Parts: sequence; structure tokens; C-alpha cells
Amino acid sequence: MGGDQPPLLTEGMDYLKWKREVGIWELGTSIAAAKQAAVCVLRIQDFKARDFATRLDVTELKKTEGLKYLMAELDKYFKEDNTQSIFLGIDDLEKFVRPEQMQMTEYIAEFKRRLNRIGELFNDKKEIYHDGML
Repeated sequence: MGGDQPPLLTEGMDYLKWKREVGIWELGTSIAAAKQAAVCVLRIQDFKARDFATRLDVTELKKTEGLKYLMAELDKYFKEDNTQSIFLGIDDLEKFVRPEQMQMTEYIAEFKRRLNRIGELFNDKKEIYHDGML
């Protein structure tokens, strides 16, 4: 991550993964809570998301709960188009190959974790993912 900086959010990146990384960063950062949202906004490199974030209410962003406000607003922004996250999850699952040194039980656990990650993105949960081979 590099020092006390939150992770970057770049164009095409999985927002939910970035959000989890920010949550981990929040636990370990020494940056004051009232400044965390501002620092995170400046680490957003996705042009449209950054434009959205910079238009948020600054008085809310600079509060102690500013990071929670930022994440709630970004959740609304990224909820509108969940397709990118679903695509990245499926791509991640399909490209996963068991490394030679990985035990089969570890491989199965990792495969299930990646499959469940895709399931989190679907609302109906009826058919998570089917590639015609399972």
C-alpha cells in the first residue's frame, strides 16, 4: 500500500475489492478520522468516480464519520453499474489455475471463495454462475 496512503481506485478496478482494502487501511492508518475521506477521494483515479466524489458535501466528508459517508455515497454510485464487478469476478474465476505447490484442498477453498465472490454480486442468487462445464 505504501506508507499511510489508502489504496488507489483506478478505472476498471473492482470497487468492492477496493472498498475492502480501504476498510483494512482504515484499521491501520494514523491519519485522523476527520481527514480520511479527503485522503481517499484524492486516491481515486477513476475520472468519473472522482468527479462524483469531489461533488459530495465537504462538510460531511470532513466529519469524523466522513469516510463512512464517502463509502455510502460511492456504494450508491457503483451500485448503478454492477456489471464490471461481475465481469471481473467471472474473469478472475476462469483464469484461476492451481499452482503446482498448492494442495488440492487449498485450491478447492480458493475456487469456492472466488465463486462466492461472484455470488455476492448477484441479487437473486438463483444461478450464480454456470459455464456449461459443471
